[in-house]
Amino acid sequence: MKNAIDWIKSNPLSVVAATVAFIGLLGFGYLYLLAAPGFRSDKSATLKTPEAEQAKYLGVSVPLPNEDPNGEPNIEKVVINQKVIDEVREIYTAIKQQYDTILDLTSNKNAERHRRVMLGKGGIWPDADTVQFFDLYNRAKDDYLLHFKAVWTFVQGNPYNEGWNMPSFVGGAPPRPIEVQRELARTAFNFISSIGVTSAGELTQAQAELLYAEQRTILMKMYTDRARQLHLYAALPDDQDPYAPKLEDLQKEAPIGGGDFGGAFGGLDGLGATPTAQGPSLPGQYPFDIALWARASSPPTPDQLWEGQVELWIIRDVMQAIYDMNKVGQQVEVMNANGEIVNEWACVLNSPVKRLLKLDPLPGYVGLHTTGGVLEPSQLRAIASAQATNIENFTPAAGTEFGTDPSSGNTGSTPKAPSVYATPPTELAPIDPTDKAPEHFGITPTGRISNSVFDVRHSRLIIDIESSKLPEFIEQLRKVNFMTVVSVNLEDLDEYDLLRDGGYVYGGVDVVRAELIVESLFFRNWTEKFMPKIVKQKLLILPPDDPGFGTFDPTGGAVPPSTF
Repeated sequence: MKNAIDWIKSNPLSVVAATVAFIGLLGFGYLYLLAAPGFRSDKSATLKTPEAEQAKYLGVSVPLPNEDPNGEPNIEKVVINQKVIDEVREIYTAIKQQYDTILDLTSNKNAERHRRVMLGKGGIWPDADTVQFFDLYNRAKDDYLLHFKAVWTFVQGNPYNEGWNMPSFVGGAPPRPIEVQRELARTAFNFISSIGVTSAGELTQAQAELLYAEQRTILMKMYTDRARQLHLYAALPDDQDPYAPKLEDLQKEAPIGGGDFGGAFGGLDGLGATPTAQGPSLPGQYPFDIALWARASSPPTPDQLWEGQVELWIIRDVMQAIYDMNKVGQQVEVMNANGEIVNEWACVLNSPVKRLLKLDPLPGYVGLHTTGGVLEPSQLRAIASAQATNIENFTPAAGTEFGTDPSSGNTGSTPKAPSVYATPPTELAPIDPTDKAPEHFGITPTGRISNSVFDVRHSRLIIDIESSKLPEFIEQLRKVNFMTVVSVNLEDLDEYDLLRDGGYVYGGVDVVRAELIVESLFFRNWTEKFMPKIVKQKLLILPPDDPGFGTFDPTGGAVPPSTF
């Protein structure tokens, strides 16, 4: 102890340093263990101020809409506070309002004409009671056929047939062979009579050549006059072709050219003067395909009627584009033989679209039942093709309303018509309306397939058209109702061959035969309410086990409203 005291006395500075260090250690312990929790609490409260909250979110990256609707969102660093939140909410609210407005305007334009082209005058959509059922469906069958006829019932000054709201044309064929034969025979008879001989065999070579030249002139006049009378060449049945020769009229006249008169115009074979048939209105040449159910004795099924309804909508739109392109019922400016600009009524000679050979809506919804008309055969296309073949080859069995569908295995006493639509593959199911529409460029060049917002249908159109006007016609299709040409095949035509072989006069322009695959869109926000339930199930709008889903029993009996 004495030594320790002596050391302290001899080292005062060390003692002072040790004492200070000890006191400092005690102070640090006090601050850390007792005072620090309160200090941290005060600091935490300070950090919770609005200014601190803003600093905390300073530099946060958020996506903001691009001015270009198709562009990627802009990534911006912003300070997130209530003001920013409100402004962003306003932006997205405005976008939603614009989206709704555009969708409404688009769907209204899409539906504008279609709502006036309804089978059964709309009486069968979407419901029908058991009393009216058969009457309505049979009336719809009649409507279906009458809409096709309305296309060829043009009334000057009233081109839209008021009963059916279809664009209408004066359509028909060039003079039929029997017309040509009789006119050439009459020309030969008058010529031979005028020079005082009794048969063609008595003509000199010079006289025969004069007769031949006169017959050529008469033939060209017949063909040109007919072209001036038509808006569009089309192979129509005699009851729809206003210029088809009537058999009773032909029988009123005594036969011309008996005996040796055949030799007077036998050399005109190269001009198509020799009759080979009454006319070109064979079933396979009629430009529209008429569904077999429309001519059956039994009422059609709901899905058959719906397919017929969609076909008419497509045909109406495409024919409207042709109608607008050709300025049907209007006067157009043309240049006459003297180089002067004059006004003439629109006709085949001065219209871009000369001839309608085919307008065929393809069966099935693109992306659900078929790949449409663009691709080569594939699994989806095979399904649709087999389905269509099944319908087309379906013939009623004896003693039944519709017969038995062999492919369905249904051989019982309650026959069912085969379904119009194939069962869609699940991987191509429609999207949720809030999602982005799917794009499948492997199916169509547009990438569009049927989804919850709109359905996609294809049709095949074959026309003879002035080659320089084809781009304008493609644009005209778009203007009518959002139609898009997704495939084009062109064939160069020899106008002299067409004149020689069929009597077609197209005027002094270059004409091509165009085969177009046309894409049509139908927005579901207006079509869905008209769809029968069987169609909704095939479009995956309703699940297969939906309790309201049913199929129409064509054998008769009570038909519950839930069928629709």
